Amino acid sequence: MSYLNTDVPELKGFDTGTVLGNIQLLESRLEGLLEAVLGELSELADAIVMDASGDHDTIFSILLSLRGQPTEEGTSLKSRRLLPRNIPILTGMTRHLGLYERLLLYRLILDRVPTLPVFGTRDLYALPTTAEGRVAYMPGALADKAYIQFAEHISHCRAAGFHSFVDACEEVWNGLCEYCILPLESSAEGKLVSFSRLTVKYRLQIVAVCDIHGPGGKEDTTRFALMRSAGEWWTAEPSPVSDEKHPPEQMELLHASANPSYSEVMAAAEFCGLTLARSDTLPRGTAYALWSEEDWQQENEDIPPLIITVWHTAKADLSAFLCYLFLEASDDPILGLYPFI
Repeated sequence: MSYLNTDVPELKGFDTGTVLGNIQLLESRLEGLLEAVLGELSELADAIVMDASGDHDTIFSILLSLRGQPTEEGTSLKSRRLLPRNIPILTGMTRHLGLYERLLLYRLILDRVPTLPVFGTRDLYALPTTAEGRVAYMPGALADKAYIQFAEHISHCRAAGFHSFVDACEEVWNGLCEYCILPLESSAEGKLVSFSRLTVKYRLQIVAVCDIHGPGGKEDTTRFALMRSAGEWWTAEPSPVSDEKHPPEQMELLHASANPSYSEVMAAAEFCGLTLARSDTLPRGTAYALWSEEDWQQENEDIPPLIITVWHTAKADLSAFLCYLFLEASDDPILGLYPFI
């Protein structure tokens, strides 16, 4: 190791005070540049809201057009003229080109239009009265305990027992039951991939989870999920069993596309204050429920599907992250936004 340079600057009379002074000067200049960028983005957000006249669909259309996606021809936007003025300071600081700037823009627009429906709209047919509050599951010692725990949070809850988990999912898919219960993971086996496939295949969405201990105590734990249909389109609707006292604590999404990359999605989550809990790789066949195998191989030849779970705290900017997913990662379905109960 004698070839390594072990010289210490202080021993050679190096002026560390000058270095620290330069660092402070650079920090001051950077702060000024960031304020300039924020000012440009604020002006852009004002222009977008003004151009849209507060209409939610038009706001999303403008944001998509600024991302380079097609919009109605002949549209003349003040916001489009403002965009080139935005100095991409943050672009030079991160390999995620312009990502943080876009997230800041989404946050500023949400501040101006707090009613913007970033959770999307559930495209569900009206459930028959006989299905409301009805919970399909496969009875068992642990599943029965999970049902009892979930039942405390469901109005007019009624159990419907079936001989298989597939039958329980079919009941929800066909509108005969409002909810079903599936195991998500266990302390012995980890993520239960077969049930993740059912979640994707039947377009189910997690609304709550609970941990049930087996005979072995905490070392023998199974996590169960209360699920309902996500409708014709994947949505990010808040859990019906959550409230101010029990806000959603985790979000789970299926990342099954090459664009945006996994690293960009995680950078967006981190910027919005969400913390990665875990990422689970799934078999490629899991994603065929969303696309045909031919389309999957063409678009995502080397991309294995992942289930990403992130923690959501009160300080996290969940709305900005959901806006990002809606506009830039629409191929990544949200599998749940849920509390532990």
